[in-house]
Amino acid sequence: MTWIDVNGSYPTGVNDMDYQIAFAATVATASFLFFMLIVHRT
Repeated sequence: MTWIDVNGSYPTGVNDMDYQIAFAATVATASFLFFMLIVHRT
């Protein structure tokens, strides 16, 4: 994500914790969907 710097301070109106929660939720959802896809394919 090149639009977010290392500190996650862009845009400055959004808190770093909000980025971490949103990113964690996105990764968890994607991982779960991918896991379910693999399970149902086998």
